[in-house]
Amino acid sequence: MSVLRKYVSLSMVMILLLSFYSTAFAAGDDQVLRASPYIRSSSINVFADGNGKLRVESYVGATGVVDKLGIKELSIQKKSNGYWVPVEVLISDNYKYDAISYIYDTFYYGSAGTTYRAYVEFYVEKDNGSETKISVSSPVTVE
Repeated sequence: MSVLRKYVSLSMVMILLLSFYSTAFAAGDDQVLRASPYIRSSSINVFADGNGKLRVESYVGATGVVDKLGIKELSIQKKSNGYWVPVEVLISDNYKYDAISYIYDTFYYGSAGTTYRAYVEFYVEKDNGSETKISVSSPVTVE
């Protein structure tokens, strides 16, 4: 009787686990919930390459092929008296069309000992909708 009881208990646990598994995937792949309807991922990074040179790397990826994506504005800011102050716009209104991802890398030459960061406005447009995402990089001090 004890063996039968263990078998029934194990079977019930397996049925319960399988029911949770099937419920989690009942919506199918086309029903994925997203925080954003247009932007899947993005990043902005600044690296100090030495001799005053900063390398700026930016990326935005859409949730699928979109009509237009890219950068509204990418600028450099420096820290001055505890505040972030715009220094220079590196690029504005630069886009790809009928694409799923966009990469833009560039350089900026700063002053040694000054702390900088990048500010970017990513833009994605599809059909009658659009989305703008503002991001800033981690600060970097020029060597």
